[in-house]
Amino acid sequence: MVEVSQESDFGTPDGSGNITLVTGTTYFIRGIVSCPNRLVIDTEGIVLLGWDRDKDELLHTGSGGDFITVTDVNFEMANLKLSSTNAVGGEVLFRASNFNYGTYNDGRLKILTIINCQFRAVNMLDGLENLPYQHQEGMLLHL
Repeated sequence: MVEVSQESDFGTPDGSGNITLVTGTTYFIRGIVSCPNRLVIDTEGIVLLGWDRDKDELLHTGSGGDFITVTDVNFEMANLKLSSTNAVGGEVLFRASNFNYGTYNDGRLKILTIINCQFRAVNMLDGLENLPYQHQEGMLLHL
């Protein structure tokens, strides 16, 4: 478990501005955490949690790509506000995908769980249609 009160608590960004989160780690977000870099979730067992979606927030202040990218893994996020100052077309706050190739539903084996979260951004979500098993409860979307 890692308590996150500033972006550096997630780890060090690579040369492209990506921070790859650590396998099997639960990140507890405390307060507003400003993140100019992007978060990459591509291994199992990563969870992002807050206590109160009105107080615990990941604020993306960068550009050059999607803020949080989840690729081909089970993932859970709860009690958080996600927001962004990025208005670049085609870049989104949260993108999740689970599809490799072949026919419809081939390779779709993962579960995306989002509980009691707020999404506040110009460009919010994309790619969720590629995840057949989604649990979204108590979500608040602000355009």
